[in-house]
Parts: sequence; structure tokens; C-alpha cells
Amino acid sequence: MNNPAENPQKNNLKEDAKEAVTNFLQSKKDGWEKLSSGERIYATNIGVLILMGVADVVTTHVFLSMGYQESNPIARFGIEKIGELATLALGLSRLAVPIALFEFVRKQNHIKEGNLSLRLCNSAYAAVVFTNAITPFVLPK
Repeated sequence: MNNPAENPQKNNLKEDAKEAVTNFLQSKKDGWEKLSSGERIYATNIGVLILMGVADVVTTHVFLSMGYQESNPIARFGIEKIGELATLALGLSRLAVPIALFEFVRKQNHIKEGNLSLRLCNSAYAAVVFTNAITPFVLPK
């Protein structure tokens, strides 16, 4: 029964799925290769910014669930007034502002300046995530 020759419809479905994934990945690779080096750096920096934002929210949630308190007074106020989930959602949505600004800068053909700004923003976010990550080792509950 597990023989693909016995069920040609299942085999075709697997092949179609494999082809669709291959085509999707190839289209992304082709698109990436068409970008200039500055645009590639920009796209990478935006990806890092998003990852840092997600890491900030995840580490915050993990340590709040472990009994630690939020050290950011604005976020702490938000957690007290609207709840943790809503505050974490707002934390992710705040990524829209820098991404919109960096996109505006990119469209003005200031890729180099945008990339420098993104690196600075990513460095600041990395510091926040690092601070979150060391919290249980330096602060009592």
C-alpha cells in the first residue's frame, strides 16, 4: 500500500508539491540575485530587525511567565493596564514604524544611510534582547 506506483494520485500530489516548492524557492533566489549589494544588505538588515523584535517579545514573555517583572516602565504600565498579550502584540507592531521609515529612506535612494541606520537600530535591539536573556542570571524574582 505504501508503494507510490499503487497510488498514482498520491504520487502526483507529492510531485506537484515538490515542484511548487522548487519553483517558489527558485523565484526567491532569482529575485535575490537581481538585487544590488546595497539592496541585499538592506533586505538582510530588515530581516534581522524583525528577528530581533520577535526575540524581544519571546524573551519578554518567557521571563514574565517565570515570575520576573518587566524592566521597561512603559511596557510595565501597558502590561498592568491592558495585559501582557496586548502589550506584546504592540511590541511587535512597533516594528512597523522603523520599517516604514527605512523603506521611505530606501525609496529616496539613500540605501547606504538606511543600512547604517538599520545597523544601529539592530544593535540597540540586540542589546535589549541580550538584557532580556541575562535577566534571570542577574536579577532576583
